[in-house]
Amino acid sequence: RSPFKLKYLRQENNGPASARNMGIEQAKADLLLFLNDDAMLEPNALWIHLDEHEKHQSALIAVLGRFSLHHDFNSLNMPVAFTIEHSDLIFDYSGMTTEKSYGFRHFYTCNISLDKSILQQVGCFDDSITTAGAEDVELGYRLGCAGLSIVYRKDCVAWHAHRLEPMDLGRMFTVRGKGGVSLFLRHPGLPHHYRGISLHQAREIRKLQGRLESLVLELCAEVSRFDALSFSPPGRSMKLTERENGINFRFLWQAGEKDVRNVIEKLIHDIRKTQERCISENLVMPLDDAAVTVYPALTFIKWYYDTVGIIESPYLEDLIDIESKMKARLYMAYACNYIRRKVNGEDYLYRR
Repeated sequence: RSPFKLKYLRQENNGPASARNMGIEQAKADLLLFLNDDAMLEPNALWIHLDEHEKHQSALIAVLGRFSLHHDFNSLNMPVAFTIEHSDLIFDYSGMTTEKSYGFRHFYTCNISLDKSILQQVGCFDDSITTAGAEDVELGYRLGCAGLSIVYRKDCVAWHAHRLEPMDLGRMFTVRGKGGVSLFLRHPGLPHHYRGISLHQAREIRKLQGRLESLVLELCAEVSRFDALSFSPPGRSMKLTERENGINFRFLWQAGEKDVRNVIEKLIHDIRKTQERCISENLVMPLDDAAVTVYPALTFIKWYYDTVGIIESPYLEDLIDIESKMKARLYMAYACNYIRRKVNGEDYLYRR
């Protein structure tokens, strides 16, 4: 029983975009709140959403709350969960500031509220995107073009009631990779990290994936074994970002098999060496140091499976065809990307 007037809606599974559109259509209130299907909202979260909208009545905003791992499902005393919570691995919360405004890439529908009228103005979710992965960012882009900004409240918490192992991250980022192709197919002017990929490269990457899969699974298993050790509380603040850790895995699709294999073997070696030292010396490592150890491996898993999702998308050929007609813009993107990587010293995969 609930003190609220609830209405339960049911339809055949056609993805989150279609389901949310049904909810939007049936909703009676002016303000709408979106949550994930595995989210548990803190008791004060609705008040925070409402309070923030009342403070910005004259502005076109969405209010974004935090989506944190629930301790019943993911112990934050273990490196994998701690890393997810304190890094840019899944969401960018660790680098966000309360009440600062953000753009469409932060339109996370796991805990966000906005006015119903602006949704109807831009056309709601694109229900032709039948999988999760980019349907929220795609809507966020159209909302941003209409002038909407996103205000973040760190104290507005929804708990993620779901266990996340390394391979769960792999599956998540495969879906995200596929969704990214759908997003950029609809908005080909948006920059993305696999701009310039060819069908030949996609086929070669698929073959490479088959040759590397057992090694990637070994990496996932090594992370899980390390995660099972005992760790002491964190003792320092840290920046778990790709730049701070000398990582540039998002361009894996451009690397050769030897380079990728060497990276995986090094990641396995680094974790295994640290694990053996902890066991042999009966060392209880601080949790923040353990997070620095596993972060590169988890980031590799993220971008490896993102690439898998890209090449598995049934729409990749359509995106490549569209981009072939935008050659001038494509060459400019290539040049800008090359210069940026050189200037920032990013001509590497993993330099730690």
